[in-house]
Amino acid sequence: SDRERKTLENLLDGLLPEVKEAVSIVNVDVWGTLYLAGKAKLLQTHIVMGCFHIMKNLNYCLMLARREVQFNASKEVKE
Repeated sequence: SDRERKTLENLLDGLLPEVKEAVSIVNVDVWGTLYLAGKAKLLQTHIVMGCFHIMKNLNYCLMLARREVQFNASKEVKE
């Protein structure tokens, strides 16, 4: 699917004004274009990031850091 900001803004522009006004909260993933398009076109709406994606990225970064520490640890620590 197309995740370009302009495509998303065009989609949101196609919503009826009363539909746009009725949207109070939008939950998006951490893809920046979703957030930016929502902020630009749904002015009164609160845009929140999905916890799943935040935790997934956090766990991935922790795994990379843990592997680096393990790889660089002294022989005594590894045993």
